[in-house]
Amino acid sequence: MGFNSKLFYTRFKDSWERDFLRIRCLENQPDNILLKNATLLPLRRRKDLSCKAFEGGVINEKCTFIGGVQRSKRNFQLQFSCTKGYKPHVVRKSDEKVVFGGVIFGHFGHVLIDTCTRLWHFAENHDDGLKRVFVATPETTFKYGKLFDLAGMDWEIVEEPTQCAEVVVPEETFFSSDCGHPVWLKWWDFLAERARAKAINGPYFDKIYLTRTQFAGNDGINEEFYEKYYAKLGFKVISPEKLPLEEQINVISHAKQIVSTMGTLTHLLVFARNDADVTILLREPSTIMRSQLLINKLKGFSWRCVEATINPLPTSQSNGTFLYGPTPQFREYCHDVALPQPEEFTPTPEMLTEYLRKWTTNYTKMLSWHYIQKTPCVDFLASLAYFLTGAEIDKKAYADYRY
Repeated sequence: MGFNSKLFYTRFKDSWERDFLRIRCLENQPDNILLKNATLLPLRRRKDLSCKAFEGGVINEKCTFIGGVQRSKRNFQLQFSCTKGYKPHVVRKSDEKVVFGGVIFGHFGHVLIDTCTRLWHFAENHDDGLKRVFVATPETTFKYGKLFDLAGMDWEIVEEPTQCAEVVVPEETFFSSDCGHPVWLKWWDFLAERARAKAINGPYFDKIYLTRTQFAGNDGINEEFYEKYYAKLGFKVISPEKLPLEEQINVISHAKQIVSTMGTLTHLLVFARNDADVTILLREPSTIMRSQLLINKLKGFSWRCVEATINPLPTSQSNGTFLYGPTPQFREYCHDVALPQPEEFTPTPEMLTEYLRKWTTNYTKMLSWHYIQKTPCVDFLASLAYFLTGAEIDKKAYADYRY
């Protein structure tokens, strides 16, 4: 694969470039504070904001909010954030000294980028004998304790307001919308060391393609196109969820070249080598994934994002439906890095029927509908026009038209 410094192959590259320039690496070393008789509060939905944000986290003896999950240095009212406490009616007492581990989310992607913002402290102090105590978002079923178990961590999720004799609160080091500190990577490096000690036999591969086609919640049509394209180039196609955690980590950390669709799979690049070469296939190219841009910047590997879907209808990056196929942007990328041009491709009627069925099934679910319910009609026109003709319409002109 040839060298190329271009980062974004997409119709929306101006937006991606603009947001990438806003991503900051923090320089001041993170600290931690020790609180006497602090209370840990399970999260609950805030009623004073229209977005889905929470209140809870850690409060001191005077019920002053100390920490939860901020997600942004610029915006304290971001969706899924916790930047406010509350006064509990009943509190359980504990004479323990504990470390606040962070906020537990139910989605694995959010566990990677939002739960583990304070666990650099564990990587530096894993032999301090202290329990890491977490609080969870409402109605969360947590299935990913294997991350903490692999680290050898003594951990607990507090399910009721609990006042502890002493609570250590490490600073957050990753704000998934805009900035992060390199020390955040210490937690992932620590996990990688533990994984290497447990899964030493491999096999490992220099070139890997991480796929969603075998995932139970597979949201794509025809990702096999990219599987086959990269397999011909010597890439091993891997479904990470089929492997034990330590093997997932080892496979990723050994690879010299990695290709993956944008999302939770690319968040696993926290385990990639710093000299890896990474290609990220964009599923919904107009959605800027700042958290991934921040991971890329902190890791320092070579990378680029490439538009890789030909979605006939508007969709969302989260809870979306995607039709994969070789785009003009992917062909441009292949030309620039001296890869063979993909074969000509036209979606079959069966493929389009499957796409429409999956899209409809997905967006009849209220959780998914939430992501596109405010999408204007002109976006449907624009998506269909681009899919059928390859030409982009002036959406503003259509939206502003008055008869």
